[in-house]
Amino acid sequence: MLQSLNRGHRGHHGLTAGALVTIACIALASCGRGPGGGQPDLAVESAAVSDRRPAAGASFTLSATVRNTGGGNAAATTLRVYRSGDATVTRSDTEVGTGTVAELAAAGIVTVPVELTAPSAGTYHYAACVDAVDGESDTGNNCSAAVPVTVAEAPAAPIRDLVLEPPAVSDPNPPPGGGFTLSVRVRNSGSGTAVDTVVRFHRSTDPAITPSDPAVGTAAIAELAAAESRAAAVELTAPPTPGAYYYGACVESVDGQSGTANDCSAPVPVTVRALPASAPNSARPDLVLQPPQVREFGSGSARFWLISADVSNAGAVTAPATRASFYRSTDATITGSDTLMFTERVPELAPSQRAYVANHVLMTHRPGTYYFGACVEAVAGESDRTNNCRAAQPVTVVSRPTDLQVYISTPVYPASPAVGGKFTLPVAVHNPGEKVGGVVSLRYYRSDDTAFTSSVTQVRLEQIRDMARFRAWSLTSHLDSPSSTGVYYYRVCADALAGESDTTNNCSTAVKVAVTHDKPNLVIGFTRYRGKTSMYIRAENVGSSIDEDKRWVRFFRSTDATITTADTQIGAEELSWISPSDDFDYLYTVAKVTLPATAGTYYFGACVDVADGEFDTTDNCSRRPVSYTR
Repeated sequence: MLQSLNRGHRGHHGLTAGALVTIACIALASCGRGPGGGQPDLAVESAAVSDRRPAAGASFTLSATVRNTGGGNAAATTLRVYRSGDATVTRSDTEVGTGTVAELAAAGIVTVPVELTAPSAGTYHYAACVDAVDGESDTGNNCSAAVPVTVAEAPAAPIRDLVLEPPAVSDPNPPPGGGFTLSVRVRNSGSGTAVDTVVRFHRSTDPAITPSDPAVGTAAIAELAAAESRAAAVELTAPPTPGAYYYGACVESVDGQSGTANDCSAPVPVTVRALPASAPNSARPDLVLQPPQVREFGSGSARFWLISADVSNAGAVTAPATRASFYRSTDATITGSDTLMFTERVPELAPSQRAYVANHVLMTHRPGTYYFGACVEAVAGESDRTNNCRAAQPVTVVSRPTDLQVYISTPVYPASPAVGGKFTLPVAVHNPGEKVGGVVSLRYYRSDDTAFTSSVTQVRLEQIRDMARFRAWSLTSHLDSPSSTGVYYYRVCADALAGESDTTNNCSTAVKVAVTHDKPNLVIGFTRYRGKTSMYIRAENVGSSIDEDKRWVRFFRSTDATITTADTQIGAEELSWISPSDDFDYLYTVAKVTLPATAGTYYFGACVDVADGEFDTTDNCSRRPVSYTR
């Protein structure tokens, strides 16, 4: 009978055979092999990449859309991504990544992201294929069309090149055993930042300074940015034997250095003079001021010059205490009529004894050349007063053009923002150049890819003032999460200024933000002291909003630094939400602290009650409680 119906004859009530078969299948749930009464059919409808032109070694994402076009449920399976050198991608090509496809009901659809790494430069084609499931009616549509990706050469790593400028000595003709200072300036002439390193000072009997020459001292050199330089110095004692010597320095190489040919400096000659058999005025003191040294300390706007000098007694009798005055001059001749900066006491000095005097001076930001020097006041009976004043080497302050630099500190907080919630984006703006007049505009952007070439949206505008030289601004901005789950990228850019020296660093690098859920997430933001017997508590909702007016916060005392609801509860309060426009929704209160009669250290914190469907309940109690000791 079914055979005749299948040939198209109508049965009772005008129904075709196909309709009757359908009714029978529905009633018996036995036609087809899928668990839902039909056969599953997985089809990879499309594949897309987050970046079609990544650099070699860079990360990018391929997202494939998988739909169950069959009539029965499809079991969970695996999505595989293949890479080919031509437009025809098959399962025999190189497999480069996998993802999980959850169980799909009939007509169900899911998008599966797979993180990939770009290979060497060239053009490639990527496709996604889903493994067939039991009972699948058609496996011919299990692979997507190929997606072309052009990989660019990875950007060359910035080079570092440490160069030692010609060294200098405070006294090129010291007596045997006399003290002098050897100084050198290290400059990074490369394009990348050089990490901390060490300068080693050497003495040689020939003018070629090498690391194998006897070492006489070391100095640490902090991290050097491109084109930045820093001075290093060491206090030395002249050899006991008169003669000609050569002094210099060598710097230890750093990773990524372009070459080592200039790691050692040129030599500076030092001639140790012979003392006369019988010095005139041998029964008199003779104070000798060595040329002052100027060194830079600090960073940003808090930068200082350390100005120092050695005072020695070259006479045959003790010199009484006196004082040394330090001056700033417009030329290399230091006199008492120059600008006095500070005065330091010089103690009593026995023959051949020396004293170190120094002080800090706030560094000027006004460009120009400055001369620093000092004079030591003569003492009674001094045999020679012509060596009581000395000038230091000139110091030049260079004008640096304005240069705005923008950074983002990652990761964002919270690590998994919620749909309809907020997250924080820490931003820093630095200006190592001259002061900026007016305001600086910061624009916050969101994109679907790291290159910010498509779907770019400006989500915030902020303005900052007083961008002085060396000034750094730190901002923590609360941004609204996107309206749907997914992976997004954010960056911040400062508007370019007229005359800015470099605008390539006005935008921060992209930071990834993965919006993973739409649930509330309650945390104890912080617990702080509030006077001697109270604590200030703030509970925050860093997830989606809660449809309620109040929530309970409970206070606990513990004998260790881990607060849980199993600790001793000392109070509770039902608090109202505060919903500011530029912060997380939060609850706050001040709780009284009462110490037990028994001596010891106690920890106090709080826990906020768990919300319905909360995303993460592991951080509902204080992570950093306050402690009190009786």
